Amino acid sequence: MRVIALAIITILFSLCAVAQQQPSRADLEKRRQAIMEAIRQTQEQLETTKKDKNATMGQLRALQNKLAERQRLIRNINDEIGQINNNIHKSNQEVNQLKENLQTLKMRYAQSIRYAYMTRSSYDMLAFLFSSNDFNEALRRMRYLKKYRDYRKQQADKIRVTQGQIVRKIDVLNSERSQKDILLTAEMQQKQVLQKERDETDHVVKDLKGREKELVKAIERDLK
Repeated sequence: MRVIALAIITILFSLCAVAQQQPSRADLEKRRQAIMEAIRQTQEQLETTKKDKNATMGQLRALQNKLAERQRLIRNINDEIGQINNNIHKSNQEVNQLKENLQTLKMRYAQSIRYAYMTRSSYDMLAFLFSSNDFNEALRRMRYLKKYRDYRKQQADKIRVTQGQIVRKIDVLNSERSQKDILLTAEMQQKQVLQKERDETDHVVKDLKGREKELVKAIERDLK
């Protein structure tokens, strides 16, 4: 038993460690903003290097840095989408469970209504009370009737509460789906930009290779 307990404790600590390592949605959003700011700054550096008509090593480095940041941004967006997918899956499960609970509550409430309909007359209620063998039994029956009325009220209240929970959970679900659509669009746009930046980087690399001898001579002159 002690070995089993130790194993369970070890597993729980492992799960907690994994949970702590996973960034939250807020962390991912902050990281995305930071990466976008880094891309903006790199773009400013790139614009400065572009003032030289010929490609330079500084321009190539700026392009490579921007490519790396752009890839980080896309990975971060993918992480955000993954978390949203998990939230959507969880919300769907919760909505389905609430709907099942609602159906059960409605079924029980319908049964209580049918019973109340069959014993709806005041005469039936009075007959039920006055048919008691003694005062104590009549008192117990009165308590039973009160509990039954309270039970029906509780069932009706639970139905209203559950319906409200379903509405709120569906609102959250729709919001998550909207955020996912926004991120999917952003991901597609970033991939398009990434391809353009790759093409630009390839062009600069080819330009630099064409000027390789010229650049080597310039470096040798600087070293003298």
